[in-house]
Amino acid sequence: MTVHRLPGTTGEILSFCAGLPAGGVDHGNVEHSRDDVKMKAGTWTEELRARRGLSQAQLAYRAGTSQQAISRIERGVVSPAIAFLERLAAVCGEELVLDARAREVPFEEVQLAEQAAMPMADRLVLASSWNRLAGEITGLAAQALRDG
Repeated sequence: MTVHRLPGTTGEILSFCAGLPAGGVDHGNVEHSRDDVKMKAGTWTEELRARRGLSQAQLAYRAGTSQQAISRIERGVVSPAIAFLERLAAVCGEELVLDARAREVPFEEVQLAEQAAMPMADRLVLASSWNRLAGEITGLAAQALRDG
């Protein structure tokens, strides 16, 4: 059985499959990572089919969906849910394992030192201003979605 890791926080698929090619066709609009190589959901689906020697129609039949749905995933027209990727892996005798890991956040050491030297009250004002900005951006995004 092949195990794939798909950390939920970064949307990455880490594939621990022996013998997989390092690259792949650039399909799908959800980026994933496999052994430090960028990968997308469409590419992962296409490679899953190739490993099992299945056509789009055969994979669709096994997963209880249409060939058109598999094609849309592979072309990057749609972004499949994790549950759907799990189902695709399962019907091919593979397992998709969800995982999360901390991401390194880059920062400027000089800026960090300056902010650490600030009085606590000033740091709280700065932090709350960023929170207000994030709230305003979220509100504008929600309004834009409502307005279409």
